[in-house]
Amino acid sequence: MLVLKYYIECLKLNLTSLFLFSVSTRVVQKLIETLKTRQQISLVVAALEPGFLALIKDLNGNHVVQHCLQCLSNEDNKV
Repeated sequence: MLVLKYYIECLKLNLTSLFLFSVSTRVVQKLIETLKTRQQISLVVAALEPGFLALIKDLNGNHVVQHCLQCLSNEDNKV
């Protein structure tokens, strides 16, 4: 759990530059796939939310948004 929190904090700090590379996009997609608890999901959603518009406008970022729509529940995606 501590490692997951570390990655999520990194995600918050580097969101705008993170999706310049397709490898980073894949790492975030894998992270989304591994989320199991409500707390983990909330942390990731909170990290992605402030940069949502930038994500959907970016080719790589859009892949992350699509992955959230596929892997997370409707309730989690409403945020």
